[in-house]
Amino acid sequence: MKKAKLKILEQSDNVGLYSICFNENDLTEYELFIQKFLNDATLNRDFQKIFRAINRIMANGALERYFRTEGKLKDNLAALSIDSKVLRLYCLRILDQILIV
Repeated sequence: MKKAKLKILEQSDNVGLYSICFNENDLTEYELFIQKFLNDATLNRDFQKIFRAINRIMANGALERYFRTEGKLKDNLAALSIDSKVLRLYCLRILDQILIV
């Protein structure tokens, strides 16, 4: 069985950005995502769009308009609403002030 813990990545006046660590791993799933795609030249454009979207959310809050619903509405699962061909970052938007990536 996997163990999970929630780790705060960044806090602004508008939102707290969190991610999950599994099985005593020090790196969160978001940090692993960044590590995997940061230097991938073929996906760089999509990665930059995701990075800009996260910066916009940190500045303004996790407002509904920044997300596209994925799965069942009651699950709060969303993807960043960006025009991306390949990469997608899934999130749990809890409130305008709490986002788990």
